[in-house]
Amino acid sequence: MDNPIGTLGRQIRTADARIIIGSLQQGESVLGALMALSPGARADLKALLRQADMLQDPAGLEQVLNGIVGARSVDRTNELLWTTPGLRSRSGGLTTSLVGLVDDAAESIVCSTYNFQTTSGMWKALRRASRRRLDLRIYIDREATKGGGGPTAIDIAQQLAPATVFRTRYVDGRALRNHAKYFVIDHRVLVVTSANFSWSAENNNVELGLKVPDPQLARRVERELENLEGDIYESVKGQGAPLSLR
Repeated sequence: MDNPIGTLGRQIRTADARIIIGSLQQGESVLGALMALSPGARADLKALLRQADMLQDPAGLEQVLNGIVGARSVDRTNELLWTTPGLRSRSGGLTTSLVGLVDDAAESIVCSTYNFQTTSGMWKALRRASRRRLDLRIYIDREATKGGGGPTAIDIAQQLAPATVFRTRYVDGRALRNHAKYFVIDHRVLVVTSANFSWSAENNNVELGLKVPDPQLARRVERELENLEGDIYESVKGQGAPLSLR
């Protein structure tokens, strides 16, 4: 069985680690610091820290969490991301690892896809992100789910509220198609992938993506999309405020 510190390093969200570090630096106990987290995250971390015998060791926990945050912050390496049947890829990570990237987002997520399936791990991760009140900006094909193949743009807007959701417009009587699949995390990490947000794309198909930690490139993509709003995309009514590019 994996040691609890190793499991902690893989599972804890960077944002949660920073919250705990801040609380510990202000003199909170370990249990007090955990109270700032969501109930689910708090229960999982408490169990891991009990196994690691760190519930009464705030200084040791702060040191461990600083190491985790530091290790993640220096990752500037582009990474290939694969979906291959039987997890056979040997030259990069897996498409399913993107769920952890979304769960680690501290501020914002911008994503574009042809369609969503509610069986997708990414759909579930975005639901969690919406409950954390992150800035979500989503671009979706207008007619991808025509005939009942998954949630419509209106369904997505309702279920991911308060996300800002856009769908493609009609031009000359024809709905424009949104086929680009990518997302931007916290204005700094860009992921471009062939995979739609579906269980098959994340587990069974052959798909290839690239994760690029590049804030300048990430912001270029965000701004290009904002420039297309109004001409290519229309807002699904009743959504939140526009994403701030700080």
